[in-house]
Amino acid sequence: MIASFDELTSRCTNDSSKSHIAEAIKCYESGAYRAAIVTTYIAVCFDLIEKLRSLSAIGDKEAGEEIKKLENRQDALEKGQTEALRKLLDFERGLLETFRDKFGFFGKSEFEEMNRLRSDRHRCAHPTYLNSSLPYAPNAELARLHIVNALNLVLTQPPRHGKAAVDAVGAVILSTYFPETIKDAVSRLSGTELKNARPALIRSIVDTLMFGWPDKASGFYKKNSVVRSVLAILEMDRREAAPRVLANCIKLLRRTEKDSIRFAAAILVRSLDIGEKVPPEDHSTLKALIQDEKLVERPNLLNKALLVSYLKTEARLEVSKLSAEELGNLISDPAREVVERAVTLFASSRSWASTNSYSSLFMVKFSQFITAEDLEKIAKSADDGVSDLIGSGGYTDFIAACYAAKKIPSTEISAILSRNNLEQYVVEHPADEGLN
Repeated sequence: MIASFDELTSRCTNDSSKSHIAEAIKCYESGAYRAAIVTTYIAVCFDLIEKLRSLSAIGDKEAGEEIKKLENRQDALEKGQTEALRKLLDFERGLLETFRDKFGFFGKSEFEEMNRLRSDRHRCAHPTYLNSSLPYAPNAELARLHIVNALNLVLTQPPRHGKAAVDAVGAVILSTYFPETIKDAVSRLSGTELKNARPALIRSIVDTLMFGWPDKASGFYKKNSVVRSVLAILEMDRREAAPRVLANCIKLLRRTEKDSIRFAAAILVRSLDIGEKVPPEDHSTLKALIQDEKLVERPNLLNKALLVSYLKTEARLEVSKLSAEELGNLISDPAREVVERAVTLFASSRSWASTNSYSSLFMVKFSQFITAEDLEKIAKSADDGVSDLIGSGGYTDFIAACYAAKKIPSTEISAILSRNNLEQYVVEHPADEGLN
């Protein structure tokens, strides 16, 4: 549904802008299309200057410098300095570029629309622009387009877009109490400038985060909250963020430094729709990364890489070689292949020391993912003497955790233990009676 002029005007961020655009709308409605375009551009200029003042008031250094420049030239004009008028006109002519380059307010398409408005304004207001004796005569559709673009792209937008907004969102992400889960990160970021953000702002924040993580000079260097933030932004606005995240990941994969590749991989394996779109020529880089045994995050990368079609084969092979310490470093829910590796390792423990270590590192933690078949394999290894589990505190803790997890009915756990001559570990659970 196309919003009406009244609806759009009601969203203007300051009364001065609303007054000027209302005048442009009156010109349009009366058929004075040249006047409508000229007045629309004036409204845009007034609004951008007001945005500079707002940004300056909240401490934006660059906005403060621009306002100081403007006020100095205005003071010089009042004192009769003829050169000041030319400088003021230069300031006005460069407003669009200033907001594009210094504040990131305009993306490519937004700037093109505003630049078109500026060009048409010049045609309407300056006869010398025309290589014809006939006056420029814009039609109603063009005048309306400029008014709607001015409202949507500038007048209804809050001043804290661009660099100031990126800084504000960045401060939230770097705060001590930034959420630890993606779901909570989405909720927290929804309370920032990212809520209903324009595409230009989303792209700017995504760029800042993704290229900041591997950059030693950036405040985002190797911050765990950055990964969660990028994934949260994808959840908030996948249509706008996903193409940018994919493009940035490809750029990072093609760099030579290891940290850039690590960050790209962390995002790609956690966002399958993006990860599957990586060009074939970059697959080898990711395969080499997950085979690097020195990577601290390798277990978590492998756990997710099992779901990526072109990484599945290498990931399965690497998972089958994960050490106890690596299994202990896993922070997300383990894939089936990871659980199978843990069960194999536990069922082959040859000492109480290793049994206790495996139990505390990963088996108690994985108990909620253990199947009856897994438990049977472990119990059989103990009964057959293949493993040294019986009598260790670690095995006792593991069995207790399996009962507590309730993934396998307690009666079935007891039956498995009894079947493998491990009655001493059976725990009676009367509460299970009658449960299916």
